[in-house]
Amino acid sequence: IKSIGSCAFYDCESLTQISIPPTVKIIGSNAFAGCINLVEIELPSSVISIEKYSFDRCSSLKEIKIPPDIEKIEECCFLDCTSLSNIIIPRKIKNIDKCAFYECTSIKLITIPSSIKEIGEKSFEFCSNLSEVIFDNQSHVESIHKRAFSGCTSLKKFSIPFSVTFIGDSAFRKCISLTQISIPSSVTSIGGYAFYGCSLL
Repeated sequence: IKSIGSCAFYDCESLTQISIPPTVKIIGSNAFAGCINLVEIELPSSVISIEKYSFDRCSSLKEIKIPPDIEKIEECCFLDCTSLSNIIIPRKIKNIDKCAFYECTSIKLITIPSSIKEIGEKSFEFCSNLSEVIFDNQSHVESIHKRAFSGCTSLKKFSIPFSVTFIGDSAFRKCISLTQISIPSSVTSIGGYAFYGCSLL
């Protein structure tokens, strides 16, 4: 097996565990979407592409190890994975796409490796238990897009790297626990409502 196609296990609600063989390179879009009782999945290092919505609504999935050669976390890849608490982003990842971790309400800590240049629109929106975001010292993040961290109600402080030039609309909207934000001189554009409702700032 070289690939798992689009919607291959879509809405397989009784699926609780699966091991992917080491020959697989591609996990297709929506491949495991709606597998609401999937608790454990092992992805081999052979996987080089996890397509959009692959694990959408896998609400029982607690942990996943992203293979080291993945370069992009696709759109809505882990959307509504509400039990996902442990996620390690590999150092080859360049972009975190739109809604990648939208409403992953159990994530508390995320480390952004230096390889990442773009944090996409709504990528961590409504991650209500996210309290800390750590950037590598040699960060290359250039853009924090629209609503990227909107509704992260447990986020208390945020240090924007010196590589960032753009902060999108509503990027930190309604981060009601945010008491400290560090904005470097490299930032040339802050979008509308970027810190709207951050009442403790």
